[in-house]
Amino acid sequence: MIFEYKEFSDPSDIYNNPHDRKCEFCYEKLNVVDLSNDTWLIKDSEIIDAHGTIREGYKEEGLEDCYLNLDMDTKSAETWMDFCDTCGWWRIFKNFTICAEVWQVWDIFFTCTGSLRNLEAININAPLNEVSQYLIAKYQDRFSINPRLFEEVVGSVFKGVGYNVHVTGYSNDGGIDVVLGSSSQKMIGVQVKRYKNKIKVEQIRAFAGALLLNGYNKGVFVTTSDYQPGAISAAESFKKKTLPIHLLNSQQFYDSLKISQKSKFDPSEILQMISDNQIKRLPYSGWVTPQASL
Repeated sequence: MIFEYKEFSDPSDIYNNPHDRKCEFCYEKLNVVDLSNDTWLIKDSEIIDAHGTIREGYKEEGLEDCYLNLDMDTKSAETWMDFCDTCGWWRIFKNFTICAEVWQVWDIFFTCTGSLRNLEAININAPLNEVSQYLIAKYQDRFSINPRLFEEVVGSVFKGVGYNVHVTGYSNDGGIDVVLGSSSQKMIGVQVKRYKNKIKVEQIRAFAGALLLNGYNKGVFVTTSDYQPGAISAAESFKKKTLPIHLLNSQQFYDSLKISQKSKFDPSEILQMISDNQIKRLPYSGWVTPQASL
C-alpha cells in the first residue's frame, strides 16, 4: 500500500474540502464508507478550539456572540472515509453539527489523510501493484522508473484487460519487450519506450522490422511521451500493408493504467491498518462552515 498512516503527517498538506469528492492525486471520483462515530474520539475542547480559529473573524464582521457561542448539548456527529479505488488515496472525516445559542448552525470538520510513501521505483524488485498505484498518483515520476520494471507495468495493464502476457528477456528481446497472446491466438508484439522526447518515424520503422523478423502480425508501441507526425503516418502506412501498429502515447497509457487498476483496491486494508488506538491519536485540521440561521 503506497498510501500509509503516519501519526505526524500534516493533513493541511492536501486541500481537504470535505465537499469535494475527487481524488487529489488522480482526480477519480472518491468512494464513501460510513464509519461508526466512536471510531475517532474528539474532545469538546478540541471542537471549541477548531471553532475558535474562525470565531474572531466573524466577530470582527459584526456577528454577535449569541450566533458564535456553541451549545454543545446540540452536538451531533458523523464519521466517514473517502477512498480512491484507482490509486488508493484515502482520508477520514468527522463532522460535528452544532447549534449556537440563537440557532445559528455550524459544521465543524476534522480530517486526516493517507500519506504517499516514497516508493523506490528504481528497485526492480518493487511490488508491481504498488508501482502501478504509485505511477497513477505521481505519473510525472514515470521517467525515473526502472525501464525493466516499467515494461512489467505495461504488461500488467494488458493482462488486466484480458491478454495473456509474457515480458521478454531484457537483453535478448529482439526489439520486442512484451508479447501478447498464446499459441491459439494471434501474437502481438509490444515495444515500450520510456522516453521524454517524441518518437520519430525511424523508431516506428525499426519496430515494424522487429515485428516481421519475429513473426508477429500486429504490434503496439507504448511511449511515455508522444509521437511526431511522421511516426503517426508511418504507423498508418504499415496498417495498409496488413501490419497494424497501434500507438499509445503518454496520456493514453495513463488512462489505460487507471482502468486496469480500477476496483482492485480494498478499503478494508485501510481500516485494518488504522486500529482504534491509533485513530484516537491521528492529527487533524479543523474546517468550520456556518450554515444559514434557522
